[in-house]
Amino acid sequence: MQSSIDEQLQKIIDGFKQQEIVSILHKPVMSQEDKKIAIKLLINLDPPTYITGNLNLYIFISLKAVLLSLEYGNAAESAKAYANYGLILGTVLGDYQTGYEFGKLAYNLSEIFQNQGQLCKASLLLSGWLTSWSQPIDDAEKVALSGYQAGLESGEIQFAGYNLFALGCILHFKGTKLQQIQEGISNWLPFVEKTKNQLALEILSALQFQCL
Repeated sequence: MQSSIDEQLQKIIDGFKQQEIVSILHKPVMSQEDKKIAIKLLINLDPPTYITGNLNLYIFISLKAVLLSLEYGNAAESAKAYANYGLILGTVLGDYQTGYEFGKLAYNLSEIFQNQGQLCKASLLLSGWLTSWSQPIDDAEKVALSGYQAGLESGEIQFAGYNLFALGCILHFKGTKLQQIQEGISNWLPFVEKTKNQLALEILSALQFQCL
């Protein structure tokens, strides 16, 4: 799999030598139904591969989704693909600034598609990772809040909860008073418990314990 990952990554890097990142916003909308289904399936595989620690598979499906978008045009799910690529650029290649630019691209693309569910997903990576790496952390807080709200409005409750744990971490990193963080988490925990969001529950519970 590693050889396939390296090959796909190099294709994407070479492709962006010929165009600016922002130009992706002006690509045509993906029209082939089979390609739409393919990218949707790939992005649906994203959470389980990441959560279970199968990072090679996570990287593979993310890069494949980006390549489909570059070749056949943008779908709504392309937003999460580009956000994932931004995460890969930072964690694998150490290119944090370009990773942030892809996070912003993902956020803006979801707005163009007027897809609140994808906005919620893109916001998680943009706030919890990509913005925090290279931009003022106050910006990350705003993105996480908008992602949570977008999740509520669209019914994307899984990633709405993920945006809450990102928000909790951001508040901790920026030096917010512990009592204020505790109060926020106390308000958020009923939501993640009700929606059975185990990852968000564990992270927020750990943050709450740290604030005691």
